[in-house]
Amino acid sequence: MEINKKTIILCLIALSTLFFPIYFIEERTKLYDITVGTFTAFITSLIFAIVSYLHERHIVLNNIYKYFSEIYYSLGLIKENLEKTIENEEFYTYKFKINYDQTLNINNMINLSQIDLCKLFFNSKLNKTIQKLSLYRYNKLSHLNNLINIQYQSIVNYEILLKDLKIKKIKNDDNTPLFENMLKQKKTKHEKLVKSSIVLYEFNINLMTELNAIIEELNKGYKHLPDWNTNKKIYDDMLNSEL
Repeated sequence: MEINKKTIILCLIALSTLFFPIYFIEERTKLYDITVGTFTAFITSLIFAIVSYLHERHIVLNNIYKYFSEIYYSLGLIKENLEKTIENEEFYTYKFKINYDQTLNINNMINLSQIDLCKLFFNSKLNKTIQKLSLYRYNKLSHLNNLINIQYQSIVNYEILLKDLKIKKIKNDDNTPLFENMLKQKKTKHEKLVKSSIVLYEFNINLMTELNAIIEELNKGYKHLPDWNTNKKIYDDMLNSEL
């Protein structure tokens, strides 16, 4: 896309440069014929570059729409899983791993979207929408990935503490100051996990709301994409069926 964009610009510069000699040369000379031939070649190259650019733009924008729509669904899966976690106050790595796996899936879909290849002309509304998605990707989705990694590690540590407590009970070693201290640690860690899960849940909700608005904007800016309201309803129905 970037190559076709540069080719179009170079062809336009060349055509504007060659136009004046053709216009001002009064007699048909060899120089005139060469200039006209070169001018025609650049017109052909310009048409080819424009067609290639439009074709590539269509493919890239469809990829961006497709994979960021699927990211919306992945965020929805994280939301549903966090709701269950907060409601039941159960913190297990095998349950939370769903969220961790979804962040890996989101990173993969970002790469498949080829958003870095989207180099549009001018400072159009569509270009601003793509810039919003890029910032969303680097700022918001990266932060979500960090939060989930931190939460996952906290749950791992919490599980280790639970196992240690269980072992001490089995060994009848549960009447010691150390055991009492471990129980206090368990309570503190549990409270922190509840609070951090709520923060993560609220952040994820905001991510879904923001992504929904950006995809709507992309849908309006480029009319050749599937209707987002229809697709969103399908994703929402799929999420509700997961419950």
